[in-house]
Amino acid sequence: MDNQQENLAFMKGWIVGVIDSSGWIVLQVQKKHGQILYYQPRIGFNSACEKTLDRADEFFKKLDLAFYRTSNTIKISGIKRCDRFLKTIHPILFTEKCEKLKALQKFIEYRLSVPKNAYYTKEDYDLWHKVKELKG
Repeated sequence: MDNQQENLAFMKGWIVGVIDSSGWIVLQVQKKHGQILYYQPRIGFNSACEKTLDRADEFFKKLDLAFYRTSNTIKISGIKRCDRFLKTIHPILFTEKCEKLKALQKFIEYRLSVPKNAYYTKEDYDLWHKVKELKG
């Protein structure tokens, strides 16, 4: 393994460690008048440490991953962004949140396999419920 590959492996491992220890994985439900409009996957973490946020910012940019940064949060939102994140940083690397990430990945793969404006089905609900019930 050359130096560049080692650096990429280190960056991925560092991101995995931060998210696995203090991050969150959700499949947020957006509703209007009690009706589900859409499900939005989100992965991220909060930190009061500016150095941690700066390092995450640097690593996400070097790995060419889209993300949002606020004063104390780094997050990835949306099906395509989360899909790219999961393909870059494989869920198997996680310990605490591995099963939840695998369930989220199943939801993303399913939604990417149907037309963009397809109605939500029982399968969507079942996958959402699986993500919701898992720890992490």
